[in-house]
Amino acid sequence: MKITMPFKSISSMEFNETTKTTVYVDVCDIPNNIPMECNPRLQNMKSAVVKAIKQTLVEDDGLFHILNRGITITAESIKVKGNSLVIEINDFETQGCIDGGHTYKSILEYQDIIQPETQYVTVEILTGNIVMNNFVKLAMARNRSQQVQDKSLAELNNEFGWIKEAIKNENVSVIYKENEDGNVPIEFIVWLMAVTNSRFGESTCNARPKESMKAFIKYNKEHGLNIETNPFYAAKDILVDLMKVFDFMEVHFGNKIKCFSKIKVVDKGNFKSTIYG
Repeated sequence: MKITMPFKSISSMEFNETTKTTVYVDVCDIPNNIPMECNPRLQNMKSAVVKAIKQTLVEDDGLFHILNRGITITAESIKVKGNSLVIEINDFETQGCIDGGHTYKSILEYQDIIQPETQYVTVEILTGNIVMNNFVKLAMARNRSQQVQDKSLAELNNEFGWIKEAIKNENVSVIYKENEDGNVPIEFIVWLMAVTNSRFGESTCNARPKESMKAFIKYNKEHGLNIETNPFYAAKDILVDLMKVFDFMEVHFGNKIKCFSKIKVVDKGNFKSTIYG
């Protein structure tokens, strides 16, 4: 796809097979079709950070382009036609708005009430093989002002592919990256594999879900994603069974204790499954 973006000024620098082009764009001219799929996380438009962005945006002082970090786009190529930039994007997984998603969505939300030529935003476009070959590293570096969670970066790197395949027939809504809709954080499923696998060391078996995610990423780097020596991947064929066993224990454990033990169990209603609801 091609995106046309009018600009007020432009500068460009080429180095080591990478081209970085910076343009200042009237916020009223920001196009509404910049792909967001490559952004490491979904945007939480109710956060305090977003409220501050919107406040800066609607103030009629012309300072938005120096008070806001702007928008970063990775692209296949760019061409200058007059006072417009034509941005070509071919791969939505690695090309599009890689940073500044909250800024971009805030601009689109307020575009209709802002007067033209009152506020500008900095847009940086990165092209070249080195950009594409180091896409995940770039996403991590550019999104550190508000730390991206480990699971979002792992999802960006397609590290959950085999898990998605293993549980595709289960009625489970998994959250693979920040601010995504769903009921079960992927950290919980990773933790379930960690605490039931004797191949892990004691520290991993006793870890909490977020710590298990760090171990998951560590083993992926050391062993590879789809290799049997990776203890997490080795559990792929029994993952659904692990989920169902845990589900049964979680739902029925309290009632079984009441049946076979004199221990008093506080009954606050039916026990609910974390995974299956």
